[in-house]
Formats: sequence, C-alpha cells, structure tokens
Amino acid sequence: MSLRATAYWFMSFAPPLMFLGRLFDDAEGAGKMLPKWLPVSLTLTCAVLLFLMPATGCWLLVPPIVALFLQRQSVALQA
Repeated sequence: MSLRATAYWFMSFAPPLMFLGRLFDDAEGAGKMLPKWLPVSLTLTCAVLLFLMPATGCWLLVPPIVALFLQRQSVALQA
C-alpha cells in the first residue's frame, strides 16, 4: 500500500473514532450503559476491516472494543 493510501485511511478513520470516544465518555459520565450489541458489532466490523486491509487505522478501534468488554464484565461482576 502506498504512503498516500495509508495516510488517507488513518485520516479518514480519526473522526469516527473521536466521535465513538466522545459517546463512550458521555455515556459513562451520565452513568448509562451502552447497548449490548455495540462491542460485538464493533468487533465484527474491525475484524472484517483488518482482514481486508490490515494496514489501516482500524487498529485504533481495538482499545475501545477491549474497554467496552471490560466495562461490561465489571458491571456484571458488581451485580
């Protein structure tokens, strides 16, 4: 993949990632749980994108996915 294509994918993936981060922060600040389907759908989307084109900014989606699963697990343990 060319350097220009790599830069395009990283730059085009940054705004949606920022919006997801804001959504997570706002939901946590309000004490709300995000939907159960969100971490699963993000995992599937990320897996497909990484399979099709591993040299993209999609790798930046892995930490929020892990955080969502850990949040679900900690809430389940507290209940």
